[in-house]
Amino acid sequence: MDLLRFTTAGRVDDGQSTLIGRLFYDTKFIFEDQLEAVASASRRLGEHRRNLTRMIDGRRAERE
Repeated sequence: MDLLRFTTAGRVDDGQSTLIGRLFYDTKFIFEDQLEAVASASRRLGEHRRNLTRMIDGRRAERE
């Protein structure tokens, strides 16, 4: 499989993490344990559905 790199740009809360999380989900690039961790974090934070931004926003590189 070839490596695909892409870049998003925007201000805070413009939806970059939502877009990337949704692309991972739609292309089935998320492992089951990662998807369960996202669902668990979403429930713990009182969200009614899986928030795929948790997969991106929780990473050290993203926080930096």
